[in-house]
Amino acid sequence: MKRSITALGVCILTVLFACTAFAAEYTADMITTGPQGNMTGKLYVKGDLFRQDMVMEGQEQTIIINEEKDLTIILMHPQKMYMEFVDMGDEEVQESMEVDIDSAEDLLKENPDMATAEDLGTETINGIKCRVFKVTYKEDLRGDSTLWISKELETPIKIITNTAEGMSTMELQNIKKGSVSSSVFAIPSGYKKMEMPGLMGNMEDMD
Repeated sequence: MKRSITALGVCILTVLFACTAFAAEYTADMITTGPQGNMTGKLYVKGDLFRQDMVMEGQEQTIIINEEKDLTIILMHPQKMYMEFVDMGDEEVQESMEVDIDSAEDLLKENPDMATAEDLGTETINGIKCRVFKVTYKEDLRGDSTLWISKELETPIKIITNTAEGMSTMELQNIKKGSVSSSVFAIPSGYKKMEMPGLMGNMEDMD
């Protein structure tokens, strides 16, 4: 089933968040393509704060994650409304996504039966030096992924994944390192809180 805009955005942001050092501070454009749809967006990172602005199928939304408070906020700009969720990220999923950029062996040492990894050396992507790894999953349907991981930012700059459904890509472009204002992660003035019981359960079922 095709994921909703919100679910897809949360999934992408969770991957980046799980791989990013809390000391990192930068902005970037994020481009994703794949069988589930294409998306363009803007990423803001400030320590344990993340914000992703995205446009998919003509709709604008923002996802904000505050790791210190285990809080996820979804802003719906056309309606000037927002939703809040506590403990939205799956801790086990995040732990399985964490990457160690020292070697391909370290990359998968926590999940030795899940996949094999090959160290492809280094490459500069969009001005950022990266270590490149190819991960081949042992379950045929999961395919393989190639990751370009920045040691400085400790986050993937580019990911290409091949599965039975087709190829998906995620790439950070126009990366600007430096101070990001805390106000970027605040709920805009005039936005009203929306309560939607049962929404989280529905999102978790969307695969």
